[in-house]
Amino acid sequence: MYNKSIKLATVIATYNGAEWIEWCLDSLVSSESPTEIIIVDNNSTDRTKDIIKSKFPQVQLIEESQNLGFGKANNIGLKIALNLNADHIFLLNQDAKVEPNTLYRLVNSQLRSKQYGIVSPVHFNGFGTVLDNYFSHYVLSSNIDIENFEQILQNPEKADSETIYPIGFVNAAAWLLSRECVEIVGGFDPLFDHYGEDNNYLDRIRYHGFEVGIVPNSIMYHDRGQRGGNSSRNPFARKMEVFRRSILIDALNPNGANKVNRIKRGLLIRKWQSFLSFDRVNSRLQNDIYKEFVSKVDIIHEHYELSKRKDITYLE
Repeated sequence: MYNKSIKLATVIATYNGAEWIEWCLDSLVSSESPTEIIIVDNNSTDRTKDIIKSKFPQVQLIEESQNLGFGKANNIGLKIALNLNADHIFLLNQDAKVEPNTLYRLVNSQLRSKQYGIVSPVHFNGFGTVLDNYFSHYVLSSNIDIENFEQILQNPEKADSETIYPIGFVNAAAWLLSRECVEIVGGFDPLFDHYGEDNNYLDRIRYHGFEVGIVPNSIMYHDRGQRGGNSSRNPFARKMEVFRRSILIDALNPNGANKVNRIKRGLLIRKWQSFLSFDRVNSRLQNDIYKEFVSKVDIIHEHYELSKRKDITYLE
């Protein structure tokens, strides 16, 4: 199925990724499937851009003057990839690398099963010793035949090259998107600054009739080494951030009736319940969440409708 006429582009959003970027790009340069590499840098202050310029001159580097976040930076790269007439676009995290055959196997699987708008490899940790913790959770949360899946992981070379496991969610650390999917679904919703944009995107591809899956004989490595810097923060405040994000994901989900007004009423009830409990910290947070949501109601309604449009939404 795969042939030399197929054009593949890889998009990477970088921010202070000097620790990983050479590791990441070396793997792409060594790929059996040639790929254009587009990097959108979110105003890194370390050596990320210097490493790219000095060691990987073939990379198209877009230097932003501010940190746009994951979704907006990837949207810039997606638009460039479409203009390059890419047939498939691979989104890869700066702290990840692929095997030489990873892209070939992903593209070949997607060509054989075009209903999969997104396919992702199996995510291992940076050392390749165990599955990435988050990825393990995604697998266990899906209706996957775990026993068969484990057998394939033990001997991926013997896996059926056409096998794709449908999965409920897999994060955007390594997504292969078909051009058709991008042209119909568009880019990431800019209402998400960081985190949640991939949940929203998967909701949207399913609305438009696509599926998402993992290719078990295709592998990537995700090194999360320097993350978790916010561990000293108040756990309740972090919980509220997750809650804020879940509200937005739910409100923008085009699969079903518009929930914005119902969510607004629910937040108002939570606000008054927290006020009557005399818990000042919780009451203040619930009030802030309610006010923030109310201030965005009109634009959330607008983006909910945009999610239903078959167009390069957010990539114009």
